Amino acid sequence: MPSKLSHLHRYARVFCALLWAKLNLTYRLETFTETRETYLASELYNGGFVDSSAVAPPPAPWDIEVDPPPLFTDCEMHLPIPHSYSLETCPNCKGRGTIMCQSCEGTGKKKCSACGGTGTNTLEDFNICSWCAGSGKNRCFSCRSNGWLKCYRCNGNGVLLFHTELTITWKNNVLEHVVDKDPGLPYYLLQQAAGKEIVCDEHLSVFPIVEFPELSIEEYSRVCIEQHRMQFATGNLHHVLKQKQTIELVPLTKAEYEWNGKLHSFFIFGNENKVYTKDYPAKCCCSIL
Repeated sequence: MPSKLSHLHRYARVFCALLWAKLNLTYRLETFTETRETYLASELYNGGFVDSSAVAPPPAPWDIEVDPPPLFTDCEMHLPIPHSYSLETCPNCKGRGTIMCQSCEGTGKKKCSACGGTGTNTLEDFNICSWCAGSGKNRCFSCRSNGWLKCYRCNGNGVLLFHTELTITWKNNVLEHVVDKDPGLPYYLLQQAAGKEIVCDEHLSVFPIVEFPELSIEEYSRVCIEQHRMQFATGNLHHVLKQKQTIELVPLTKAEYEWNGKLHSFFIFGNENKVYTKDYPAKCCCSIL
């Protein structure tokens, strides 16, 4: 884990040598998309007006106007589509309003737990069980001996109010590439580090970067843009609202030091001067001021 590096113990013999200091390049492509999907939803019907297609044709998912969130911010919204309501038979009870009691399987009675359904008392031979009066069955308390229960889904009405629910999802899809990362520094740390932004290109759709000194940035820009173009091709499901590509300079320094006759190394990276070392020999708080 990255930490802050403090003064080493003043009694320890320390030798520190700077190996190299450089600026790492981080390329990032952000594609802000909007996705619309529909599914059938139901609710209890307690009477009243039904906004069905007889009132007006229901709008198509992409015809519904909503206010989007700030650009490049993940968000999700659920709303019913107007004029998509209809009264339908409850699929759970097939319109009866009741369902069979699973506890007694519709009989209204259950096996007597005192005699195990034999009707006799096992403590005395051929003695009639007093709990079930020798019948071997008792009243089912779940359904009150009725054998049926009120349907929980429609609350006994036998019908449900169905409508089409629209789910709108805004998502910021990100692809990143770090140039010249040192194998000793975990990749995710450089991704989290702050740097200085030197390129920012934001449009409805961006084009690959050209004539940049670092050729791998040009190549990765082309690959990322093509990947997102294929992934989010305009259609019935996805719409691309905005794209942004940036290049950041992230400072990175590697140093070696000697501790008790052994060589160790650490990294200082990012504008925050974060510090990372895999095998720091002492358990102390660390900081660079």
